[in-house]
Amino acid sequence: MDIENDIVTNDGEDTFQIRLIKSEGIGLVTTKSGKNYLILDSSDYWYDLIQVGYPKIKKCSCKNDWFKVKFKYYYREHYDDIRRIEVKTICVNCSKVLIVSKIDIKYSPTEQLIKTPLVYCENPDIKCKIKAIMQVLELNDFYKILDYFSEIGFLIYCWYWNYESKKREFKMFSEKEIKQLNISSIGHFSFIDKFFNIYIANETMNVDNCILTTDKHGIYMKENLWRKEEIIAIGNLYMVNEGMYYMFQYSTQFIKNTGEVENKSEEFAEKILKFENWFNEKYKKIK
Repeated sequence: MDIENDIVTNDGEDTFQIRLIKSEGIGLVTTKSGKNYLILDSSDYWYDLIQVGYPKIKKCSCKNDWFKVKFKYYYREHYDDIRRIEVKTICVNCSKVLIVSKIDIKYSPTEQLIKTPLVYCENPDIKCKIKAIMQVLELNDFYKILDYFSEIGFLIYCWYWNYESKKREFKMFSEKEIKQLNISSIGHFSFIDKFFNIYIANETMNVDNCILTTDKHGIYMKENLWRKEEIIAIGNLYMVNEGMYYMFQYSTQFIKNTGEVENKSEEFAEKILKFENWFNEKYKKIK
């Protein structure tokens, strides 16, 4: 049985402006009294996603930007869980009806998505200090960086493709183990050319909290783990003549689901400062 509910706040307001990140199934609605609400489970992801860009207010083809909103819930066959939610808008000016978002739900239980379709959000546009370093490095230089991370007390985790098991795997390595790995079967490429992400962690990572889902080819990691965790995430973007283009992302702050900026631990901040000073001496100035 599928159900469709009109969306109304606890204060009885039922007309909204809407901001959506459609690719992620995330959204914010604002009432005429100026109160903001995150839709469904958006509070788990909203602050991570808006750090790179704040979504614009949706407008109808008639230029109006106020809407009534309905959520249609589709159940899994033979289960009480929701498998998909459609967000429907009705323009209060021209009455045009549109399905503006289709959100697939990949977890259980889902009862809260019906009981609490809106979550009040005091400060929806908060930003925190984040850093991204993009640097071309030869493989030996990249190994030196991993050596230094290990030297100052970080742990090294990697999400990678294992050519022997033919699966995506995630585990902790020493910098020496990473150097010794050569699991690629393609020409001169080594393991380090084939990883999805390396995570430089201040403390032991809880693997269960890091995995988004699994399939027959192994695990998928959650995106942007570095935003809330005490992690430096390293991705290899593409090869150039001088080496590999790497990106390092991290932050010494995080935004709680309640919309408050909080500093990560002093220990993590001190290690980050050591890394930045060392990196500045070796490669380039970090702003």
